[in-house]
Amino acid sequence: MDGRSRSQRNNGSRNRKRSKNNRRPNNKKPNKSLNGLGPTKLVLGILLILFALYIFFESMLAGIGNAISQNGQVSGSAGILTGIFYLASGIVYIVAHKNQGRGGDITGLVLLGTSFLISILTAGSFADLKFWAWLGLTIGLLFYIWHSIALGNKPIFKSAWLWTSVGILALGLIFTGTSSDSQTKIRAHVDTSTALSSKETKSSSATQSTSSKPEKATNKTSGGLAHDPNHWTYKDNVFDAGILTYKFTKSEVMDSISEGEKVLVLYCDITNNSKKEQDPSNIHMVLSAKQKTDTSNVSLSPGMVNTDDTGKNPIQTQEDAIHEKLLPGKTIQGAITYDLKNNNPVTIEFENSDSNVIGTKVVNIQ
Repeated sequence: MDGRSRSQRNNGSRNRKRSKNNRRPNNKKPNKSLNGLGPTKLVLGILLILFALYIFFESMLAGIGNAISQNGQVSGSAGILTGIFYLASGIVYIVAHKNQGRGGDITGLVLLGTSFLISILTAGSFADLKFWAWLGLTIGLLFYIWHSIALGNKPIFKSAWLWTSVGILALGLIFTGTSSDSQTKIRAHVDTSTALSSKETKSSSATQSTSSKPEKATNKTSGGLAHDPNHWTYKDNVFDAGILTYKFTKSEVMDSISEGEKVLVLYCDITNNSKKEQDPSNIHMVLSAKQKTDTSNVSLSPGMVNTDDTGKNPIQTQEDAIHEKLLPGKTIQGAITYDLKNNNPVTIEFENSDSNVIGTKVVNIQ
């Protein structure tokens, strides 16, 4: 008979049960819902960085367009901020793609949500910015909801993530509607203030995009048009770019600084139609010259004329003037130069702020 007391036997029995339980394998399965979250974050994090680089490029173009047209929009700068938020979010998702917590998801959602608000409110004519705004918000909510569902044990209607997501989407729709209404009112105001001038120019709009007749390099012409900042035209050797007007007066061929080569010089009177200082050299963004060779129609590069007997550039004054700030209401004479390939005619193309060709000028080379 066992000499131990009843209490000792009971304690020994309980200890043996505990040791058996400790030897049992842990059958608790890991949360399979998180298995695909990490790789998805990694891939989308890389894509967000690539998207950021493309947004930077688009925003620079939008900024140049805003500067040329003087429309008062800041969509280019807003696009740069959007690109920065995309870049930061991509880095966050890549760094946190293995984390079990929601810190990375919340940080990414805050960054992309802030980017959404900035983009929606300042998109203006930069239509792609609204697409990037909604794409970023969708990605941020996707990761936040996915991770919250995987970790949450509460009924879905009691989950904080659900109502947070609903609130963010509702705010997004409200801000989108507010932004659209504001832009519609602005466009309506502009349309009303320009209704009379639109009627006057409507009948001639079909001819303003046609090519002018070829002329020799020594011809002089004149012309004039009304100045509408949002309606660019080229007609009768006058390029009306809204805030600036370029009246081409003559063209000539001069010796290039490169021996044996020639340079086409286009002279123009430049007038500042705005109430602010302007940069006449912006015309290089919307002006191009082409000349046919035996095989191609090539774009001509800016040229440099040779010095005269005194060692001076004969058109230095005109070239300097086009790179100086032009005061409001003032007119200067500038010169634009192109290196010639041969003696074939040169076609000058004029574009508007949307990079559409609105007119051409053909110069015969003597």
